[in-house]
Amino acid sequence: MSSSTTKPLPASSTSRRTCNPIRQIVDSITFPASHPLKMIPLSIGDPSIFGNLSVPSALTESLFNVIKSNKHNGYSATVGSQIPRQAVAERYSYPNYYYPHLTVQNSFTKQIDYTNVFLASGCSAALAWAIESLINSSSNENILLPLPLFPLYATICSRNDIKVKYYNCLAEKGWEIDLEHLESLIDSNTRAILINNPSNPAGSNFCRRHLVDFLRVCERQPQLAVISDEIYADIVFPSSSSSSAGRAGWRPREWSARSSSRSARAASWRARAPPAPATRGSSRCISSPMRRRRSSSP
Repeated sequence: MSSSTTKPLPASSTSRRTCNPIRQIVDSITFPASHPLKMIPLSIGDPSIFGNLSVPSALTESLFNVIKSNKHNGYSATVGSQIPRQAVAERYSYPNYYYPHLTVQNSFTKQIDYTNVFLASGCSAALAWAIESLINSSSNENILLPLPLFPLYATICSRNDIKVKYYNCLAEKGWEIDLEHLESLIDSNTRAILINNPSNPAGSNFCRRHLVDFLRVCERQPQLAVISDEIYADIVFPSSSSSSAGRAGWRPREWSARSSSRSARAASWRARAPPAPATRGSSRCISSPMRRRRSSSP
């Protein structure tokens, strides 16, 4: 068939709703080739792109050894291989990952079973998996997102036609959450609150006190889950530490998304895609790798 008679295929409504604003900006940036100065891109937070920070040699050597062993070229379990899942479970179990004196509620198991650990293809995939698993667009359910925010959150929601409400973070308080404003937005259809700590783009890092105050608000809402994007948790200044909802002890309805590739300065390294969304209920996940913790309720 000639090109003159070929008609473009119509785009789906899902594809028309899918737009990542940050990519629209970054991909449109141009710099004259004849300019005497070299452009220094500051748009993407990739610690390895200029070669100043390399992947740890132990990690590279481990990967080479796995490849050369010729033992891992076939399919593995959809949820990921057992050994890395066990490593994730151990890393995020007590006492490695808790501040016991900050526990908001104590009726949960502090040990993670590796069978509740899932590997995802990057933190972005894990966040999409968590949001899509928790929220039904067809039933008027909504999610609360922070302002300012990483644009991918809104992209995932718009693609899935999920209703969004935005809560404010306060610049004058180091970008802490405006808890009064947050709580005013919660209604019977609110299924999840997403927090990003440490924050992109604000650069904030919640102190433990503020995180516990936030979790106490969530405790008053039994229908709520917390999705905690903690991709930068292991990339903080030596004098700082990052707190998380899981570390504060609020595990029953909290999903944590972390990235081992980002922490290891290997942002393009990926694991595998996660399995189909689990039954709605209390869950927890770690991404790239990603994990889910089952609750006793359906």
